[in-house]
Amino acid sequence: MNRRPFISLLIALLTLCPLALAADAPLKDGREVDVDKTKVPEKVSKAALAAVPGGKIADVDRETKNGKTTWEIGLDVGEKVWEVDVDDDGKVLDKFEKVEEKLKIADVPAPVSAAVKKDFPGSKLTSALKITRAGTNVTFEMTLDTSDKKTWEVVYAADGKQKSKAEVKEEGEAKPEPKKK
Repeated sequence: MNRRPFISLLIALLTLCPLALAADAPLKDGREVDVDKTKVPEKVSKAALAAVPGGKIADVDRETKNGKTTWEIGLDVGEKVWEVDVDDDGKVLDKFEKVEEKLKIADVPAPVSAAVKKDFPGSKLTSALKITRAGTNVTFEMTLDTSDKKTWEVVYAADGKQKSKAEVKEEGEAKPEPKKK
């Protein structure tokens, strides 16, 4: 009997099973991870859908801070995008319309570019988004690669003040750093 296919299958299972189990494991404080929309608790999805009538769930992030889980539910309603933040009990914590505009790196405002260069010397911006929340609050979310081969997701206000940064560890998972004051 040829054991090679059996051994290959066993190795694949031992490699993939821990990854599958980790997707539903509790998060360490401050970590945010993308979640498949079919894995959202029913009371959370119902609360988000009730908060934005006619909405369809487009994406979901789960974040744990101070031992409490918050679900960031992205909903599409026609041409509009909404974000609804919901706790594990189905209580809506925040709701706002969100407009994302992909920017060319050259179109990032000068104060933001200068702050990124100061905070991450020698880094290379790989993507940039202009995010308008509720029509007034504008931030810039960028992904950058540093000389030490790390990837960061950073958010800056239009005046160049850093709002947050998170080191990207794996697809859909970031390791946050404390907010800069």
